[in-house]
Amino acid sequence: MISRWRGRRKQIVRTRFVKVKRGQAAPVTQQETDPATGFLTRPAFRRVLDQVVDSAHTTSQTVGLCVFDLDDFRVLNDTHGVAAGDSYLKGLASTLVDFLPKGTVISRIGGDEFAVVLPGLEPSRAKPFGDDMARFLRDFAPTMDNRSLQLTASVGIAVFPEHALRASDLLLAAERALDEAKERGRARAQVVDPLQKSRDRTGILRNQLDRVREALANDRFIPVYQPIVDISSGRIVSVETLCRLREDDGRLVSPDQFMDAAERFGFVTDIDRRIIALAIEALVVNKKRIAPDLELSLNLSGLDFEDDSLVADISRLVRTKGIHPGRITFEITETAAVRDLKRVQNFIAALAAEGFRFALDDFGIGFSSFRYLREFPLGSVKFDQSYVRSLVTQEENRIFVRGIVSICKGLHIRTVAEGVETHDVVKILKELGVNRAQGYLFGFPSPTLPMPKP
Repeated sequence: MISRWRGRRKQIVRTRFVKVKRGQAAPVTQQETDPATGFLTRPAFRRVLDQVVDSAHTTSQTVGLCVFDLDDFRVLNDTHGVAAGDSYLKGLASTLVDFLPKGTVISRIGGDEFAVVLPGLEPSRAKPFGDDMARFLRDFAPTMDNRSLQLTASVGIAVFPEHALRASDLLLAAERALDEAKERGRARAQVVDPLQKSRDRTGILRNQLDRVREALANDRFIPVYQPIVDISSGRIVSVETLCRLREDDGRLVSPDQFMDAAERFGFVTDIDRRIIALAIEALVVNKKRIAPDLELSLNLSGLDFEDDSLVADISRLVRTKGIHPGRITFEITETAAVRDLKRVQNFIAALAAEGFRFALDDFGIGFSSFRYLREFPLGSVKFDQSYVRSLVTQEENRIFVRGIVSICKGLHIRTVAEGVETHDVVKILKELGVNRAQGYLFGFPSPTLPMPKP
């Protein structure tokens, strides 16, 4: 199949107009394309997929959706450097144009994840196409400085209307097939599994998606705040802002019941924007009852870094509310950083230049966490609670924490321990030189900001 497609000029949608139903065109702007590959960003892809599926309902045309991600792309970045990863992606984008058939729409929906819309793909051709795609990605091995950059990929495929009737369900089905490909050993293609397990998973995510849409429409996402204390004084110096969904009966729902769908369908940035705005407003409204120097820690997801307007909006919001940027810390995880390191660096640099601070969250669970101490202008690192909770019983974890504290002290980076639940752990943290602590010992997440002790 690969050789049959090569040798002809292809119409691959990258930065041009996407033709949709009745000859209308959906404009794709420069802001809706990924700078590294020229492919559509996730928000633009969602819009185009909706249009293509809507058109297919009218024309009775089939639509294939192929989702693939690069196995061990993070290893390539860590082994050969970020420049090698960028070079690989640019070469892959160019070569895909020669591989994919006419009428293809392609998007980079994550750091190493891509989606390909294939109008007219018949269900019987889904598996052969997926196998060819996996083979093509395995054989693609560009060289850089006389080094071969070779990766494999896992591929998931779903077809409208065979596997789903809505664009959102089609993406869910393709993502589930991708998960199955990974579970079966990666470097392979998987068409939607008709077994109940897949249907159950799709149903769960569909319910989550409906819940997210309804909650956004009705302003039901709210911030809750967990105290962070200075270990030496015991004073609450900051709060981490967490997201909850308020049900009709007033019950608060944690992110594990809705965040999977929010991330898969690109709604997480809408949620984060709301939580950021509400948390900053809370500082203003409660300024007479809270400590005047109380800091606010806010979480950013990987998709937030793809929103080019978010930096300006955050800066404008804080200036308008009269909050000093130094009171705001944005927490990022290694998983978020690895999606697109260059974009994340630019995002952080822009806000850091205005005085905002950054923390690396869940430190120690990723094998390249140390790298980000050098790559980012960090104000603090937060030890993952898996290390903190075992400090009393595991000497090797105490050695690890002590070493990182020493490194961070030399780099003028504050250290924070998460998941602190006992006074014995606090005693050890103080001996190890950790600056701050957070956990149920000091307070549960609450919808109200903490008042200072008299």
